[in-house]
Amino acid sequence: MDWYVYHSQKKMGHSYRDLGAPIVFSTKVQRKLCHGHTIWVVEGDLSTPTSFTIADRFTVKGTDAPSRWGDYAGFKLKVFGNTSLLRAPVPVDTSASWFEELHSRFITKQRFFCSLSEHPSISSGLATASGVAI
Repeated sequence: MDWYVYHSQKKMGHSYRDLGAPIVFSTKVQRKLCHGHTIWVVEGDLSTPTSFTIADRFTVKGTDAPSRWGDYAGFKLKVFGNTSLLRAPVPVDTSASWFEELHSRFITKQRFFCSLSEHPSISSGLATASGVAI
């Protein structure tokens, strides 16, 4: 199963790649998330208008509770993988139909960590745009 995670440089105060490892955080417990699922990280930068990249794709190795202090104190779940399947962030063509669907269904509605099980066109679009074979 594919999952979408949005990382905002503006909100978080840093780039996704600054974390140095395939890791994401959620403000909600994701009960359907399992070991072996795929996480796609889409990042919005600080430019106006915002530019988007596919910042990461990794397979879930495990989950943990984040620290109660620091930048991630408000989060309930930490999800991590072994290695990234992307060599570098991939710029997104914001006019692509899959991205328009992702933007309207998730990003503009502030849904930042969601299953893509009912959105195969978004999963397929992410895979095609990133060049990562599934």
